[in-house]
Amino acid sequence: MQPIQFFAARAEDGALLPDATVDVFVHGTQERAVLFSDSPGVTPLGNPVRSDANARVFFYTTAPRIDMRISRYGYVAPLLVDISTLDAATAVEQVQDNIDKAINKIDGSLEVMRTQFDELLERSGFETVFLSYGAGVIVERPTQAVQRDGELYKVTNQSDLPFTLLGNWSEDRLKLTAIGDQALRQQVQPFLDAGYFQPNDLDLSGIVNEQAKILAYLLKYKRVRIPAGKVNIGELAPPSGTSLVGYGKTRLNRSTKQWLSGGTTLIGSINLTGKTGCRLYDFNCDGYAAGNAIVGLSDSTEWHWIERVATRASDHNFLFEQNGADSAGRYGGNIFCVDCDAYDGPNGFVSKMLNVTFLRCFAYDVTVQSHVAVSDNINGPGVFSRAQNTKFIECGGDGCHIGCSIYSHDFYHGVSPANHVVTVNPSTGTYWSGTHTNVTNCQGHVGDYPEQPGSPYNFVPIFNNEVTVGGGNFQNSPLFGWRFDWAGRPRVLAGHFSGCVNPIVIGSNVVDLYVDYSVTRFGAINPGILSYEIVESSNANAINVSMVRDLLIVRNTEPTAISLLVTGNSFQRINIVLDDDLTTLTIGGRAIFGKGSALSAEWNGELGAWRVIGAPSTFPDSEVPFEYAQNLDLSWRSKAAYVEMTGNINTLVVRGGFTPGTRSTLRLAAKSSAYSVFNWDGVNWGSADAVTSIAADQTVLIQFYWTGRSQLVESVLRFSAVP
Repeated sequence: MQPIQFFAARAEDGALLPDATVDVFVHGTQERAVLFSDSPGVTPLGNPVRSDANARVFFYTTAPRIDMRISRYGYVAPLLVDISTLDAATAVEQVQDNIDKAINKIDGSLEVMRTQFDELLERSGFETVFLSYGAGVIVERPTQAVQRDGELYKVTNQSDLPFTLLGNWSEDRLKLTAIGDQALRQQVQPFLDAGYFQPNDLDLSGIVNEQAKILAYLLKYKRVRIPAGKVNIGELAPPSGTSLVGYGKTRLNRSTKQWLSGGTTLIGSINLTGKTGCRLYDFNCDGYAAGNAIVGLSDSTEWHWIERVATRASDHNFLFEQNGADSAGRYGGNIFCVDCDAYDGPNGFVSKMLNVTFLRCFAYDVTVQSHVAVSDNINGPGVFSRAQNTKFIECGGDGCHIGCSIYSHDFYHGVSPANHVVTVNPSTGTYWSGTHTNVTNCQGHVGDYPEQPGSPYNFVPIFNNEVTVGGGNFQNSPLFGWRFDWAGRPRVLAGHFSGCVNPIVIGSNVVDLYVDYSVTRFGAINPGILSYEIVESSNANAINVSMVRDLLIVRNTEPTAISLLVTGNSFQRINIVLDDDLTTLTIGGRAIFGKGSALSAEWNGELGAWRVIGAPSTFPDSEVPFEYAQNLDLSWRSKAAYVEMTGNINTLVVRGGFTPGTRSTLRLAAKSSAYSVFNWDGVNWGSADAVTSIAADQTVLIQFYWTGRSQLVESVLRFSAVP
């Protein structure tokens, strides 16, 4: 169970509520949730539960979602509703379990589907060599047929066998039965294999265009097997519900660009646009001259099975594109490709529609992107394509530029960017597992790079949601392993990065990236989020901590006041250690200074705030000087601060950052001239007179008491000399 812990506080002003009563209900009901004080759920805990002396509330519960109400001494806070108690690790396990079940279901269905596609026609059993009719001819077996005047006959009663023909037809015909339909099946039988018609009149040199013949055979026989050799198919559009089969795919010699012998190579392209329920397997499709190899380009393209097919193309090897009016992408798709190969061209396996799965599909020497999931309207402002639930399972390749590429665009199409309205929906639910070798750019990239000056987009980049990296050996990427831009809730659940300069890069516009602790690395120059620790030494006041997985070490080289930690995550917990005597960190109402100081903090995106959950470090007692400024923000580095005024101060902000009850002092000194402090922020003067002016050669010593909400002034002392 996930521990639930928080500080009870008043909703109106954030004041802590020690000994508050916290009622915990099962979400949407008045039923009290079962609570425990330990993770195994052995020790029950009362409900309502009470906050401790520090207002801390801590419990475990078996309820997946809860509502809570906090009350104290007559004060009743608004009901907090629909709080998830599910920890991230459990959520990830559930996602991975669903993926594993889907993969197992696919594997279990393969044999059944092969059987359905390959069921045999019943063979007639008659011999293909016929007996010529004549006197004295003997029919010895039931499978022998007698041929007379173009018709075939069998002996009617097997009890008459062996039967000797008299040569007198008026008498012989009484013992014979015409079997013309069965004889026709015998003639066709040599060209049938497991229910597939095999033509014997095709040019196997690849020169003559046989598109018309093959299309006619598909229309007539539905299932056609192409003999081994090279067959020119032009642009073949198989009718819906047909199967096109070869005598095996082979490999392409990547140097000579010649197909190895032994299989069927179709020269041309296969167009499945608008077709339903086609089956392609066991051949090569060389569409290099045509541009594309296998495509389906409409939202009525669906339910296709492609297995053991190798392609070569100069544009797209496999392209399934919605091209429909529905921006939600609800029509078309449901295409399964298994054990396929793609060679050359800029694009390998491309999905731009619903439910396209690639299982063990490998790309070689693809110059741009080998496995692709895209959402866009590149073909017109009202023509949409949307990749949803695209699965690349155990895929990979060699010698490609980018392994897996996932992105979404909304093109301007001549509309002014200032007047453009985005209508494209994001690609969603893309899954990747597998390994690419010898990539020239990266293993995977989600989204678009930040726009470069002087090179404006002609489209609007859009988020890509729920990308899951389920595993792989991501090795030797010259730029990075995986990079995320324009990515919403991406997950890296498994995998090993080796020899990657930058294993995982968090680019621009990334929300809630989760990297599981089972993801490993070796040999990275800039390990990034896979680092055991991140060292910050930029001397900047604002730090992006999205890349911090656990520990941030601050090691600046000049006095620095860090007041802002930026993250793209909706929830993040980090530990911070100061490894210098120059940095002050102020976060969540707490401040730390001094080498060895540390705190733990968590970010709540719903509240838009950091919460300090542990700050064991203490402030030193020694006085620390602050440099004068017209507007001075006093972030405490110790319990004593000193400012030598060389001019007036417009606003002096005195922050807290201490444990409530801490006393601190501020010494203001004016040399030679008198100066003023026009405004104070964060100070409660109580009965003391506010310090608004300091005479020449005078020192003012102010002692504060931190209440947890403001600095209460206990005393103000003035000295006539400046030390």
